[in-house]
Amino acid sequence: PQEYIQNAAEAKLKGAELDLKILATEQLMLEASYSYLDTEFLEYASITGDFSGNDLPLAASNSYRLSAQYDFELSDNWSGGARIDYTWKDEFFYEENNAEKGDDIGLLKVSLWLYGFRDRFEARLFCTNCADEEYVSYITNVSGDHRSQTIGDRRRYGLKFKYKF
Repeated sequence: PQEYIQNAAEAKLKGAELDLKILATEQLMLEASYSYLDTEFLEYASITGDFSGNDLPLAASNSYRLSAQYDFELSDNWSGGARIDYTWKDEFFYEENNAEKGDDIGLLKVSLWLYGFRDRFEARLFCTNCADEEYVSYITNVSGDHRSQTIGDRRRYGLKFKYKF
């Protein structure tokens, strides 16, 4: 397969971000963020085509994250917490030719933890992509009509233990 290194001559990006963090109680923290992005290749002609006017790849117009974390004390020696995160991003194009658009993606992540013995012991239960969302995170045009897809991480869960000596 042939590979080409290309460089866009000029691109325009503009956008805005908003981050909010609220300590609702001494134990509960709420977070939210939103991002808006408007991208465009102003000048991009290459051996594979003229992509001027196209959106930049992997640049979702809208994305947000919502999180909640609750920390608690069980005793003088034990504390714990729980956190939930939901991230979402709008549909986006995989490549500079804007030929194929990826669907919007929403991912849920949850974790619970327990600390003890003056923070020497930690146990953490976690789940990422808890709803087992199936998505393609990246597509690469290898050559001609041949493409390579990178599939996004599937649901993963586990239990971690850590002890500091």
